[in-house]
Amino acid sequence: MKKIVSLYRILIVLVGIFLAAPSFGQNGRTLYLELLGASNGLGFNYDARFRTGASSGWGWRTGLGFGYRYSSTGVAYSFTDRVEGEDSVILDLTHIYNQCFLASVPLEVNYLQGNGPSKLELGAGGIFCAYLYTSRDVVSHLQAGAVPYLSAGYRLVTAKGFVFRAGAIAPYSSVDRRFSLWPFISFGRTF
Repeated sequence: MKKIVSLYRILIVLVGIFLAAPSFGQNGRTLYLELLGASNGLGFNYDARFRTGASSGWGWRTGLGFGYRYSSTGVAYSFTDRVEGEDSVILDLTHIYNQCFLASVPLEVNYLQGNGPSKLELGAGGIFCAYLYTSRDVVSHLQAGAVPYLSAGYRLVTAKGFVFRAGAIAPYSSVDRRFSLWPFISFGRTF
């Protein structure tokens, strides 16, 4: 709970900094903080249009995301009913857990449709990830991979350059052979 409260405090400070910063207008370059989505937790991203000075049309994005997952799968037990010829029962209870630390780099080509402050954002790209798994009975191991995805969302760019994004990405799972939906929300600034 303390981590969530700390995350909200950091988010409020960042939004305050973005709102208090001087106006840069609606240029085609944006820095933003993303929660969930292609960042897989919390990520810092850079977005730009291919045409200089354009605030809509074709563009790209990249960034660096960080995530963490902890899961407790319960209690494992094992019975031994004979120990070196003696009749006895030994019950061994252990807690089972899994942790996953994640670093990701999203790369995306996107299109912004709209001339005013509100824009439709459509994109396609890939998330390049490195996972570090640790658990009770398994030696920690590092795994890397890439996941293709499609994205759709809403982008609001105010006259003072504040950027708000919300939407969802649909990563493709080659194991399940289907798309799933991951929401995202972002706050940033144009420059």
